Amino acid sequence: MSFGLTMMGMNGNWRNSKSAKTFIAIKITKFLNLVVMKNTLYKIYLIPILLISLMIGGLTSCQKYEEGPSFSLQSKLARLTQEWQVLSIGEIVAGPNDNLIIFEFARDRDFTFTSTSNDGSSDISNGTWRWLNDKEEVRLTFENHFSDLLILKLTNDEFWFTFDGNEWKLEKY
Repeated sequence: MSFGLTMMGMNGNWRNSKSAKTFIAIKITKFLNLVVMKNTLYKIYLIPILLISLMIGGLTSCQKYEEGPSFSLQSKLARLTQEWQVLSIGEIVAGPNDNLIIFEFARDRDFTFTSTSNDGSSDISNGTWRWLNDKEEVRLTFENHFSDLLILKLTNDEFWFTFDGNEWKLEKY
């Protein structure tokens, strides 16, 4: 880059001239202002571009559960803590004549399993639940026995997991 150093002093030596020194100082100041301005523009445009890139990368990166969701604004706790109705266990799909099976997860880590038959009688089991393996599994504990559920999908409306080799599909009740 040329600074345009064409001004000379009286004896031909530009370094000794006061006006040449002022001229050089002005040129250096302008150059530094240009560098600062370019850096500011870099910061103004570069930071949002980097943030957008990180967000897109985060959305397309590996999802937590095998079946999704790939992105959710709700926490896993908020999605899990509700009542769920069993739709199917493995290849067996719940029909109108089958027992109504409800899982209820509470925020305080309490858990209720309810099976209601067609005659209206219910079998209710209470216990506790907790997260395992960085929230990839849920452990249910009933009367000193526990069951680990490997989560496949956890959305606001669907909860899929595997237990004892069967895939369970539940929907919001």
